[in-house]
Amino acid sequence: MKKKRTIKPRGVLSDHKRVGKRFIPPFVAELGALNEVSWRTDIIPELLWLALLNDKHGLRDGAELGRQVAVAAKGAYNSEPLVWFAATSAYSLLDGTQQAAVLATLTA
Repeated sequence: MKKKRTIKPRGVLSDHKRVGKRFIPPFVAELGALNEVSWRTDIIPELLWLALLNDKHGLRDGAELGRQVAVAAKGAYNSEPLVWFAATSAYSLLDGTQQAAVLATLTA
C-alpha cells in the first residue's frame, strides 16, 4: 500500500523575512528598498528624446540613430562602471572631451 503524502500547511508569512517585529516580503528582501519615481521629471524625459527621434526620422531610422548615439557614447565613455546609454540622464556623465568624441564619431 502506498503512503499518502500529506502537505504540511505553511504559515501565511512563511516566505517573508522577519526583522525584529517586521516581516519583509521576498520581493523587497531580494531587491532592497524601492524608491518612488516621478513620471514628470524622470520617466517622460527619458522616453521623450527617443520618441522625438522616431517622429523626425521615422521608426526604423530613428531607432537606428538612437542606437548609433548610444554606441558612440559608450565608445567615448572609458570609465567604470559601465553605463547603459539609453536614458538621457546617462549622457550627463560625459565630460566635454567625451562629448566631442561622440560628435566626431557621429559626423564621421
